[in-house]
Amino acid sequence: MMLRNNRGMTARLKLQEAAVFLELMHALQLRGESLTNCADASREASFLFSAVMNAFYSAVEILRANGVDTKAFRLAHPEVYADGSKGGMRARTVHLAHVDTSHSGYIPPPGDQVNMYLRPAPKLVPDLKPEAGKGVHLVFRAEHYVMIELLGRQVQALDFCTEQYGHLAGFLDSVGA
Repeated sequence: MMLRNNRGMTARLKLQEAAVFLELMHALQLRGESLTNCADASREASFLFSAVMNAFYSAVEILRANGVDTKAFRLAHPEVYADGSKGGMRARTVHLAHVDTSHSGYIPPPGDQVNMYLRPAPKLVPDLKPEAGKGVHLVFRAEHYVMIELLGRQVQALDFCTEQYGHLAGFLDSVGA
């Protein structure tokens, strides 16, 4: 079932839009420096975060406008879809105040731990892409983190958005969108 808004936009297209912004956020985090002439990586990360939140919200709104009951999904993920005064990041960054990053830089893992990320490398960071057929490509380097404040705690913006992307993709699958 292809649910569209009155201009032909689908929830799946909005999810794909979010994926593009997530890849840019990932590239920004891996490079640890600005991707644009804005020349402010922290500010760029906050813009990308806002764009991801808007794409998520739009996908759910397209479903709702097409008669899909989205209430349970929105209630299950208030950190994105709730009113901004109740912690909903999308409404907060659009209607109340821009959500700036609360930290941008390296954060060492505790003790003797190692952070392992199994995301595909963004096209904007070609030096991290493995050669075709060469197996696993491990890169050992300090990671640049972009953090946001979510309900009074610091969370990695990319991890939060990636997790929410998975929830939304699963919801779209469950309703056949």
